Amino acid sequence: MVLYKYAGASGLKILDALRLKVTPPNELNDPFELTPRSQDWMTRQYLLDKAKHDPEHFRPAYDEWREQEHRSESFSVFLRALHLMSRKTYSHFLHLYRAAIVEADLRAVHEASEHMVVLCLSAVNNSIPMWSHYANHHKGITIGLDANDRCLRFGSPLCRVKYRKNRVSLNRPATSTPQARLKKVIEMILTKSPDWEYEQEYRFSYAKSRTLRQTTDDGHTIHLIPVWPSAIKEVIFGCSASQQYEDKVRRMLDLNRFAHVRILRARRHPKHFRLDIVPA
Repeated sequence: MVLYKYAGASGLKILDALRLKVTPPNELNDPFELTPRSQDWMTRQYLLDKAKHDPEHFRPAYDEWREQEHRSESFSVFLRALHLMSRKTYSHFLHLYRAAIVEADLRAVHEASEHMVVLCLSAVNNSIPMWSHYANHHKGITIGLDANDRCLRFGSPLCRVKYRKNRVSLNRPATSTPQARLKKVIEMILTKSPDWEYEQEYRFSYAKSRTLRQTTDDGHTIHLIPVWPSAIKEVIFGCSASQQYEDKVRRMLDLNRFAHVRILRARRHPKHFRLDIVPA
């Protein structure tokens, strides 16, 4: 199964260093990566039981309460007050609690990004917008990768992204165990808006701790994984790639380790809005 990595200036670096960049979800270009939609399941009895057995669950609501109400009470005083609240106070607290849950939903991508990175690949090699967005306006290359190669399969299994109208529904009480949370995180990684459907995306995810780290010239840390030459099956030049850039890539592909790689080109169709992939 060949999947495609669109690349601009980084394309030559991938072939030279045999490294693929993998990205924390909060650095991807979709602002809704890993953003769930929590269900409204709060009841007064649940609140009281949760305050007794899992008080830290209410820390976000406590912080929101202190900020909005300009209160100075300690967290322990706040928890004791939950057991004594009137219906009016409960309604007010519920409003604050729901606001805190929304904030937690929006913060989820940043929390996950502390521990994981994603490799995004596409099932298509002739997408006009993807060549434009990810391959330097058709001036770069697209690299065809064997998705079954062992060098890529040390993280989560390869899965196809699902494009849905609604965000992933999250029942927080039902995801209290690490296993349940991980399952829900994977579901969120693989769910995007239909606006992105043209990408026909597949994803691997990896633990950050298992990646290589590199500091760029501007001080930013990026994460990389090794890619073996055997995993690289095709290199496709963009229809606007310069002769100078193509010559550099071809010199790299002349190395023995790339003798098996097919060299192709994206060519503009003479009549239709279409890119044809042809031998180069």
